[in-house]
Amino acid sequence: MGAWGPGIFSDDLACDLREEFRELIAEGYSPRQATERLRSDYVDVEDLPDQRSVFCLALAATQWKLGRLLDDVRDEALRLIDSGEAI
Repeated sequence: MGAWGPGIFSDDLACDLREEFRELIAEGYSPRQATERLRSDYVDVEDLPDQRSVFCLALAATQWKLGRLLDDVRDEALRLIDSGEAI
């Protein structure tokens, strides 16, 4: 995985996550089901604070752009931004 810029989607993890969320929605998953599936698939990012921030922000941005933003995803992204954890 790599990052090549300051934007949310200037990171391999963020791009992969965005693509996978879109695919799951296209397959008929609800936003909640797709989110839980991704959290399960990417459980290892929980141990890496910088990757966890990328995961949370990319998921929130993707859901928002698709009009499917879940409250808990939004709240976690805002918490990371407000706390300064998301860099």
